[in-house]
Amino acid sequence: MFAEEEAELTQETSPEKLQQYRQVHLLPGLREQGWCEITAHLLALPEHDAREKVLQALAVLLATCQDRYRQDPQLSRTLASLQAEYQVLASLELQDGEDEGYFQELLGSVDSLLKELR
Repeated sequence: MFAEEEAELTQETSPEKLQQYRQVHLLPGLREQGWCEITAHLLALPEHDAREKVLQALAVLLATCQDRYRQDPQLSRTLASLQAEYQVLASLELQDGEDEGYFQELLGSVDSLLKELR
């Protein structure tokens, strides 16, 4: 998906390479191997950068894993906790004069996931 987006933006990816990417059905395989659960539990990592990557992965896996994510009470609690944490950090960024800060972006990702899971 990211390769296709990049190809549309830059037009540097060869058609052959895009065709190869399209032939790999990665998301169903990830679901079968338990990555929906594994990825969701990685949100407990303490580093913001790691959480950012996990939030991106959750967003990509959402269509494939949505039913499992909705049934996971720990994921809901973790997202609610992150939402509260990032609301505080985002408001501090705003007080410092940052219009589009890092924590505001993370808060937006958490909010988006929570919205999709409701």
